[in-house]
Amino acid sequence: MRSRAPEVAVTTPQLLAGLMDSRARLNGVEVAGLAAGFRRSPAFSGPGDLRGRVVAVDEPDAVSTIGVMAAAWERGAVSLLSGVPAGQTPWGKGAPGSRLVPEAVTAEWDLPEDCALVQATSGSSGTPRLAMRSHASFEWESRAYAAVWGAGAHPLVHCVRLQHSLGIGITLSALLAGRDVWHADPIRANRLRGFGDRIGVLAGTPATLRVLNEALAAREVQADTVFCAAGALDPRLRGVLERRWGNGIVLGFGSTETGGVLAGPRGIGAPVPGAELLDAPIGTEPFQLKVRFPHEVLGYVGSPSRTRVWDFPDLVRRGDDGQLEHVARMTRTMRTRDRTQALARLADALKTMDRDWRLLEPSGDTGTLSLLLEGGPLSEVDEARLRDAGGAVIGGAAIRTIPRFPRNDEGKVELAKLFAANHDPGPPRHARKAATA
Repeated sequence: MRSRAPEVAVTTPQLLAGLMDSRARLNGVEVAGLAAGFRRSPAFSGPGDLRGRVVAVDEPDAVSTIGVMAAAWERGAVSLLSGVPAGQTPWGKGAPGSRLVPEAVTAEWDLPEDCALVQATSGSSGTPRLAMRSHASFEWESRAYAAVWGAGAHPLVHCVRLQHSLGIGITLSALLAGRDVWHADPIRANRLRGFGDRIGVLAGTPATLRVLNEALAAREVQADTVFCAAGALDPRLRGVLERRWGNGIVLGFGSTETGGVLAGPRGIGAPVPGAELLDAPIGTEPFQLKVRFPHEVLGYVGSPSRTRVWDFPDLVRRGDDGQLEHVARMTRTMRTRDRTQALARLADALKTMDRDWRLLEPSGDTGTLSLLLEGGPLSEVDEARLRDAGGAVIGGAAIRTIPRFPRNDEGKVELAKLFAANHDPGPPRHARKAATA
C-alpha cells in the first residue's frame, strides 16, 4: 500500500524554496515541480517528516538527482552525494538506487539543522571524508556565480558528474538564479540537445571541457562564457578552447567544503563577491589562502567546525592585477592524476615516530615533491621505513626535517612560514635526497 504524499514543512528549506520559485528548467523539465515527481521514491519509507535523517542520492540522471534531493528537503532530510560505488559504503548494501541511510549509521553524525547536503570529498582510500554544506552556502554560491558569469537568459551546459562538488554546485547555482541547465555525464556528452545554438555558460573541469569541446565540435553553437574549475588548465587546451569559442576563459577555484571561492581570467582568480581574503600581504610574497565567508562553513561529519573563516592548505601569491597564482599545496594527502590518495601507511609510520608532517606539492610541473617532518634528522633506518611505507607515491620526494614547525598562538602550523623555511638556504637542511630509480 502506498503512503500518502507528505505535506511540505511549515518552514520550507531555503534551497527547496529557491527551486520552487525558479522558472528554470533542467534538461527541459521545470525544476519548480521536481519534488512532487519524486515523493514516492523508494528512498522515502513511511509517512511524515524525516528530520535528522539522511537520504543517499544515487540516480541515473540530473533530473532524478535534483528531484530526489528536492523531495528529501521537502521531508526535512539531508541529501548525501558520493562518488564511491554504493556497495563500498556503510549505507549502500544491496541494489543501486537512492535510499534512506539507516539511523544506526547516522546516529552519531549530529548534523546541524541548516545542513542541506553531505558530500564525499575525492579519495581512493575506500571511505572518503564527508563534508557538510548548508543551505546558506549554496544560496551564496549561486549569487557569486551569477556575478562571475554575468546576466543572461541562455543556459548552463556541462557534463561534470553531479557527485562532484563542482557539478552539483554549478547546477544548483544556475537553477536558483533562474538559468536553465543542460547536463549529461561525460560518456553521454554527445547526446546533449535542446539548448539551441546559444550557450550562456559552457562549464567544466579541464577534462570535461575537453570532452564537451569534442562533443560539440561539429555543431554551430556559440557560448557567452567558458568557465573552467577544479583543476589546472593546460595552456594548449586553453588555446584550443579560446579558438573554438572565441572567448577568454573564466577560471575558478574552490573546495568541496566551501564551494567556489575564486574566479577570474588568470591564475586561480580573485575572491568572488561575498568572499574576503585574510592575512594577505602586499606584494608577491607567498601566503596561505584564508577566506572569510558571509555564512558559516560547517566542516565535516564527525568533526563539525562552524566557522566563517576557512583555512585552505594552499599557498598563493597575488599578481599586480589582483589575480592569485597557486604556488603549492601543503597537506597530508596528495593529488595524483586528479585523485587524492590518502597515505595511510605513511601516516601510521609517522604516528609511531611521534612526528608532525606535511607534504609540499608545488604547482604544475615545477619543483620537487617534499615530505617535511618536524623534529631532528632521520636515521637511515627511519628514512628507509618511511620510503617503504609511502611506496611509489613518495618515491621521488625529498624528505626534509625541520626542528620545529612555525605555529601561531593557537598552535596551528603556519603554512606560509613553513614554505619559506623549506626554501631558506641558510639553516642546515637536514634533507636526504630521494633515490632516483
